[in-house]
Amino acid sequence: VAARNRHAFALEFFQAARARQAQLPGPPPLGLHVLMGESTGNKLGNMVGGIVAGHIAPVELIVKKKME
Repeated sequence: VAARNRHAFALEFFQAARARQAQLPGPPPLGLHVLMGESTGNKLGNMVGGIVAGHIAPVELIVKKKME
């Protein structure tokens, strides 16, 4: 069993995603905005803001199923 804080990875991921998005003329035809609706920008902004502020972070868990 192990846990790994992926805070640094998330910061790099969202920075790269923002840079890629800035080069596009608009949102892609299929993406989270289709699933989440008009408030997607606010929701993602809140999540990324929480990661940047250090309040939240993705955590990778590695577990082993107990065999009986």
